[in-house]
Amino acid sequence: MVSEKNIIPKREDGNQNPARNTPLHILVKEAFENLAKEGQLDSAGGFKNENAHMSAQDNSLSAPTHVQNDIKTSNVTTPLVTNDGQKFTSCQTKADGNCFFHAVFGFKNCNGQYKTTRGKEMRKEWHNFLSQYHSLKDENMPKDLKDQLKKIFTIFLNDPSYLTGRSDLINNLVNETNKKIRHSDVKVEDLKTDIVNTFCENKMFRKEIMGVICCLDNTEALEVELLRDQKTLKTRISECLEECALKLCPHLSKSQCQEMYNSQTIADLFLEDSHIYKNYVDAILNQEYFIFFEEIPILASLGNIKITIYRDNGNTKTVFEPNLNILGNYKSDISTWCKEQEVTIFHAGMHFSRAEIALAEVPKNIQLGIFPYQENRKDVTTNYKKWENTSSTLPEKQEPRAENQQEDILFSPTSTVLKIDTNLQLGTDNFRDLLTPLKKTSKLMTKSRLQVDAFPNAYEMAQLSRKVYTRKSKNESDKDYEARLDLPAGWTLLTTATNTHLNNGYFGAAYVHPTKRQVVVAHRGTTFDHSGAWWTNVTSVVFENYSARMSSAATFADRVIAALDDVPATSLSFTGHSLGGWLAHVTCFTAMYLRRRESHFAKNAPSQAVHSHTVAFDSPGCRAMLLSLQKDYDLRYDTSMSLDTLDITNYLSAPNRVNTYKLHFGTLFRIFPDFSDMGFFDKRTAKYTEFTHAMHRIGEAFEEDTGGVRKDKEGQPKIQEVADWPVSGAFRRGEEYKSFFKWATHFNDYHPDTKNEIFSTD
Repeated sequence: MVSEKNIIPKREDGNQNPARNTPLHILVKEAFENLAKEGQLDSAGGFKNENAHMSAQDNSLSAPTHVQNDIKTSNVTTPLVTNDGQKFTSCQTKADGNCFFHAVFGFKNCNGQYKTTRGKEMRKEWHNFLSQYHSLKDENMPKDLKDQLKKIFTIFLNDPSYLTGRSDLINNLVNETNKKIRHSDVKVEDLKTDIVNTFCENKMFRKEIMGVICCLDNTEALEVELLRDQKTLKTRISECLEECALKLCPHLSKSQCQEMYNSQTIADLFLEDSHIYKNYVDAILNQEYFIFFEEIPILASLGNIKITIYRDNGNTKTVFEPNLNILGNYKSDISTWCKEQEVTIFHAGMHFSRAEIALAEVPKNIQLGIFPYQENRKDVTTNYKKWENTSSTLPEKQEPRAENQQEDILFSPTSTVLKIDTNLQLGTDNFRDLLTPLKKTSKLMTKSRLQVDAFPNAYEMAQLSRKVYTRKSKNESDKDYEARLDLPAGWTLLTTATNTHLNNGYFGAAYVHPTKRQVVVAHRGTTFDHSGAWWTNVTSVVFENYSARMSSAATFADRVIAALDDVPATSLSFTGHSLGGWLAHVTCFTAMYLRRRESHFAKNAPSQAVHSHTVAFDSPGCRAMLLSLQKDYDLRYDTSMSLDTLDITNYLSAPNRVNTYKLHFGTLFRIFPDFSDMGFFDKRTAKYTEFTHAMHRIGEAFEEDTGGVRKDKEGQPKIQEVADWPVSGAFRRGEEYKSFFKWATHFNDYHPDTKNEIFSTD
């Protein structure tokens, strides 16, 4: 692994501080050798000049090398960098403490905003990793991590302000430690002088000492005679020096003497202080905290990503690779980082910026592969040929296509992984006609809209998520199906969508509330009578691969969006329970960033983005799949995709095998359905998940009158915003899920009594 050189604070004269972990007698021996080389000792072993002395070295610490040696700037202005034959351009990043994460994750869009959510997630993961230890003295801390943290804490010993001014306590610890170090160094110098004088006055040691000194001073007369005994003499002189040092400090033991006169011991006491460690772990959560080079090996290991950094205007290249020895047994959640295995960034002064491979100037619509929505392949090819004939430079490795190859032209980096479902069957093909009344607006209708919510309330979304589970017969019309649904007041069915293929089994429904001008697409979750749902669970949720049911959900959403294209002032929402809620997350993303093109979905133009409201009920976590979609479709130039803009709310029941699987995305709320009828076996067997995950119980947690959650006896809503949530594995419960029940607050009948150690959901 190629890593940054150890950064050791330097004196103002540029020399490194004394090796603080060197034993005292070795320091004294080295002092003798230096004196002999400098010719300050006479033939008797005494000082030639009685006033000669060894001055205490200035032990003041300077700024970290990576700050000291680089350009003092908050901007990287170099437009083009060439290194090892590679050409890179610097993509500017916001000059704040998160600039490292901006550089690694890239832009949210071209207007100067960045993916700050990922930076926060990575800081939190970093904090969680370090929080399992209490100080550098923790025996469980991996050696590689301890060594790296020692380098970082030494920077704080230099200047506590680098710890973002956490507290006066840290400043006091730093000042007291540096005072002790300076005092220790002076003591060492004084002791060296005393020992040298003692030795020079003691004839018993003079021959042995001068023999070694003469050998070191290359005196030929004694060198041959004493060379064979040099090792023995050096061992003897070391013993004598240590004995002399202890005699000068009779009130101290050997270990106390070492501690008192060894400044490394004093520094270690500072580095191993639990206050320093705690303040550091808390400080890294603050986005004002700047990332040091010494911390990058830890971040690279947590993110499982190779980070290449160019410094000194691109002349210095440093590579940080993941080091599993730093993590120990810690299992990092890689999904909070990114799917890239390697990233290149710039560093100058106190600033990081992203490095991109320099490409020839290409029109943005060619780079993005974006053309008007209705434009067909022939028109696209014509546009490409038009650009080809007017441009003098083509993209690297891009050659003009022959006329008979026009149909094979691909516009990189457009992804084609999410396909259009051509087998999706709509229950009402002409459902667009049902929206015709909404195309006409009036002053009265516009005024009345001020009295209603922009999006459906939680009760309505829960009911629509529940109704989509109602079975529809093969030959049943949408009109007859709607008659059996008992929809919430004001809501009507627009159309259903079905794919009955063995590996799919998708079913969804679109509803409309004409008065409120609201449209909702609900996706059905997992059912036990179709293998397609289970296949989607395994393929998409577990292994994060694209599935047929994902294509069906995205295709249905796209059909509804197309129908709403000429319907003004109408909101669109997605909802679902379990796997249906997971699909609602996916369609929230596709509505915002993707559009149909030929047989697949591709990146849309910014003007085509549709902001939707999404509510999921007790679904598995969808963060990993959203990151995968973002990675596959995000483009380096022009407007990038940001997950921050997605409006997603999750309502979670008691922790179970479904809602604890994988990390969630969006705002999370814990609701408390009535579990008072939960039996003994419901709590202690696999039926627990079935019981707590049931949509009809979750739906009953909301009341129709207010549209919100029900209240307890004290009149307080039975809901809490989630700050953290346990995560379990695919085929095992996981330690987080298991331990959750040991520390979570219990709410009478709304949370199962799981204090018993035999509790199990397996």
